[in-house]
Amino acid sequence: MTTTLLALPTRFLRTAGAFAAIGAVAALTACGSDGESTTDSASETAAAETTANSFLDYAAVCDGTAITNAKDFAKPYRFQLFGDPDATGDRKNIVGLPTSSWYVSPTDPSPTNAVACFSSVASSEKKLMSCPFDVNGKKVTIDLISTEFKVTIRNARTGEVAGDAGTVKSKAADSCPVITTVVGGVTREILEPDPIELTRVLDSFAAR
Repeated sequence: MTTTLLALPTRFLRTAGAFAAIGAVAALTACGSDGESTTDSASETAAAETTANSFLDYAAVCDGTAITNAKDFAKPYRFQLFGDPDATGDRKNIVGLPTSSWYVSPTDPSPTNAVACFSSVASSEKKLMSCPFDVNGKKVTIDLISTEFKVTIRNARTGEVAGDAGTVKSKAADSCPVITTVVGGVTREILEPDPIELTRVLDSFAAR
């Protein structure tokens, strides 16, 4: 069973008991919805196409699913960005810089015609530091991992691979986060792509 807990470092937990309660509620909510999420994912895979009702639905494109109401794949490219699946099988949305010409607002994903899929290169992964957390009295250590991501561009309308945009490195980290999310028994967190680097590679692809 996969559970999601809101984790706080011990030094913050002593003065923020309310957050521990929120974490417990988050865990119960995740447990109750676990089976439903699996069903939805399986349905989308079997159909090989779906209609996007929110920007998060475009994550399915990274698995080859076609979005029936996506715009035609053509310039100007307008991207949604997603990383590797987590322990639940869901892909995390990666936020681009709003100043980018290809940026699409989460509140109106209708201009989307392309999806950038960021996949961690396992051989490049490196542990930067270990961060101790206290979740409802249970000690949890999360390793922060830096990596290099391969960036694959897919046609949102068909789900097909449209090109390789190159690679980007993860963002820098010189201290442990104040708050993080722990999924199931996972004890490592891969840092997201550096926003400046991802802007560079997507700008370059958009200019082709």
